[in-house]
Amino acid sequence: MTMTVTRMTESELRQALRAWILASTAKLEAFELTDQTALLETQIVSSLQLMELILFLEETLGRSIDVTTLAPGAFHSIDAITSTFFTPTSPTPTSPAAAGDTSEPPP
Repeated sequence: MTMTVTRMTESELRQALRAWILASTAKLEAFELTDQTALLETQIVSSLQLMELILFLEETLGRSIDVTTLAPGAFHSIDAITSTFFTPTSPTPTSPAAAGDTSEPPP
């Protein structure tokens, strides 16, 4: 499986998660879903849907998820999912030193 790395902001990931959760369940309205809502404990996301959520995250983030390394609670809420899987994008270097170029400029 070839994955394309997708750069997204934390806010975009949270929005994508909200949209996926709301599309996957009829158990709640959009105003009821917060970033702290317990997803598994309240059965908003079932154990079967959890696998679909992992596939969604892999597709959205453009990388594989090794489920054997996940800590308990990784899917507790949107906050937990975001803190587990979101990797901020690195700022674009603005100077040669920021880009790792430590060579001296020519005289």
